[in-house]
Amino acid sequence: MLNFFTSRTCVVLLLWLLTSWAVYGQVGINLEDQVYAGPVKGATGIVFDNNGNLYINNVYGSIYRVKRGESTPTLWLDIREEVGNYGDHGLLGMTLDRDFLENGRFYLYYNVDMYWYKNVGKPGYDKNRSLENYPSFGRLTRYTANVKGDFSVDLNSRKVLIGETHDTGVPVLTLSHLGGGLAVGADGSILIGTGDGSSFEQVDVGCNATTWVDLAMQEGIIKYIPNPGTTTPESCSKPDYYDKNRVTENIGAYRAQALFSLSGKILRVNPENGDGLPSNPFYNASLGPRAAQNRVYAFGLRQAFRISVRPGTGSTNPQDGKPGIIYVGDVGFTSWEELNVITEPGQNFGWPYYEGILKGREGYWKTRAFEPANPVKPRIQWRDNKYTEIVQGETVTNLNKTLLEGGCAIGGAWQDGGGTYPAELKSIYYFADYNAGWIAGARFGHDNELETNGLFKVTKKIVTDEGGQRLTAVAFNPYDHNIYYMTFGEAGVVRRFVAGNDQPPVAVITKDKTYGNSPLTINFSAKESFDPEGKPLKYEWSVSDGSKSTAMDYTRSFTSTGPKSYTVTLKVTDEQNKTNSTQTVISVNNTPPIIQTTSVDNLDRISLSSPYTINLNATATDAESPTQLSYRWTVYLYHNDHRHVVTTVSNQTGSVTVSEGSCDGTASYWYGVGLDVTDASGLTTNYIKFLYLDCPGASQTINFASITDRAPTTPPFSPQVSATSGLPITLFAIEGPAFISNGQVNLTGGVGRVTIRATQHGNGQYRYAQPVERSFSVTNATPPPPDTQPPT
Repeated sequence: MLNFFTSRTCVVLLLWLLTSWAVYGQVGINLEDQVYAGPVKGATGIVFDNNGNLYINNVYGSIYRVKRGESTPTLWLDIREEVGNYGDHGLLGMTLDRDFLENGRFYLYYNVDMYWYKNVGKPGYDKNRSLENYPSFGRLTRYTANVKGDFSVDLNSRKVLIGETHDTGVPVLTLSHLGGGLAVGADGSILIGTGDGSSFEQVDVGCNATTWVDLAMQEGIIKYIPNPGTTTPESCSKPDYYDKNRVTENIGAYRAQALFSLSGKILRVNPENGDGLPSNPFYNASLGPRAAQNRVYAFGLRQAFRISVRPGTGSTNPQDGKPGIIYVGDVGFTSWEELNVITEPGQNFGWPYYEGILKGREGYWKTRAFEPANPVKPRIQWRDNKYTEIVQGETVTNLNKTLLEGGCAIGGAWQDGGGTYPAELKSIYYFADYNAGWIAGARFGHDNELETNGLFKVTKKIVTDEGGQRLTAVAFNPYDHNIYYMTFGEAGVVRRFVAGNDQPPVAVITKDKTYGNSPLTINFSAKESFDPEGKPLKYEWSVSDGSKSTAMDYTRSFTSTGPKSYTVTLKVTDEQNKTNSTQTVISVNNTPPIIQTTSVDNLDRISLSSPYTINLNATATDAESPTQLSYRWTVYLYHNDHRHVVTTVSNQTGSVTVSEGSCDGTASYWYGVGLDVTDASGLTTNYIKFLYLDCPGASQTINFASITDRAPTTPPFSPQVSATSGLPITLFAIEGPAFISNGQVNLTGGVGRVTIRATQHGNGQYRYAQPVERSFSVTNATPPPPDTQPPT
């Protein structure tokens, strides 16, 4: 829990917890949520060809192919050396050519690793090295596969379409905001959603010390104007510095409004060479076809992470400049997540002057040099603890309920109207939120206005573990006409929604221990497993040594003369013969390593008045293999209800320099320094230390009472929580079958362990409070507590 400064936990092998949960999204009675393919570590995107073959890209730079009818991914292309994977960056987008099954062309959008870029092909180049937390650039590259033969990728077909050099790509200036949306238009053009490259913690109008803008100017990654007779950049405080006709990209989020920058845009380019198309709205032949302005189709976006084109829209002729109606999931800052719809070329969606339908942060109105004249409103906007709002024409409707919660728009995909889905679930736009874990459906008319009562949730919550199996992509398979989604984590999987009337069961293993000396007796139970329809289940236990049992409760003694691991599998079957399985690992004659000291044990607060370097060092021992320990550090930046990986260090010692975070009272930021120490048999001990920002103001603490276990049918409730300052608390659902609406905990109907995080962001007089978490179980075995809440 985060109210403890430090925690050390011992976990066996693949970090199985003492209770292992197999999580299913609870969908409507007419759809089933099925596992389709996987696992793929760090998967970020999926796309299907017209024959139903699946392509998966992960954040590290690997692309996998899954043949129709199979479930095991096969490595198809590996460009990990070239991809810069740190923060939210990596290989973020993939799309297939309109004529992929004829020409084999596909397109990748990724962050370029600057070590590779500067050193590949030179003496001393080390393919295992990379340069993290450093300014870089986004690149769009085309490859060709042998689709008439064995489907292998021709490595010599590689052609860079955008970002052939460091000064021609999409600037990467922070740990996030490169975008990632990639789609093909009805006319065959390639559409790219880019991010604004600005700070994701605070208002950024240029010259921002929390970004890498100074280094980016030194490296020539972004354009800037030097002081006369020098190479020193102009100060952002210079009179008349902000001007849309002065070509400098040291203007923070205003890049989204500047046509001379690729940042914060929807780009539309020729698939042959990456040139801007003459039918683009701002095309000026005198600038040359590769000028940023000539590639821009729409602008004023913050982080266009996923985009898709509505089926049946647009022209097949590129000269018409109509690639189709583009749906964009745009990640919000501090106010709203947005679903935007591009119906005309040249539309401006207002960022950073506007977030949602209202004006953005006051700091962005420092200058009106880039102010949009007629910004287009989002079709839907949502955020935690706010009522969802929809826009129809110029009319804004507040739904008077938090239908959609969360804080990280994913975007989604269109179902084309075919297939076996019920009529009410066809021709729907399905989209998601990374933080909250839901998938929603929206029914839009032919005018691309949301229909009355046209917004609904398909799943309340897919994911349950922080930093683990979160949604990163939604895709449509034109072969079976089903909607698929991808989860991100150590073992990400592709799942699909298929028409059906019966949900598969959920297998859950509980056990009283995970390791010990031989003979090791362990009590297993399947009592927390359940069938969504409430029907009886059959149980089948199997151990990797061949042992089996069909009892709900299973006691087993493990013996071995030396260290040995066993895999225990539980399979449950319902009355419709639908099954679900889960596994756990037992380690015999082995104990986990002991972490004795770390360099951050006595470090509690850090100041970000200038970049802060955290030194990483640890000592550990192990009874069985003291000289064969491996170390892996992971440094996280936490932000309200989610976290970003800053860096990883696979060594006993190292260092990391951090600079992101804010004390402006709109959010809570802190760092986590994690260490995994693994012995020769694969047994791991985990350590985490939280480091808080040294913000000004009086201290305050959060008092958060424990939460009793609940039944899945428990009505919404308000936890007992307050801050000693008297300032209001903001709650977030971090894991489990629950979400927050209007300050109350709402259960989704599933079972599992729920963790609620309480935050108080401070207000200048008080510094932000250290967040506090409380966890409880949702189980069918626990009756609901009496309703003691006052009527509402």
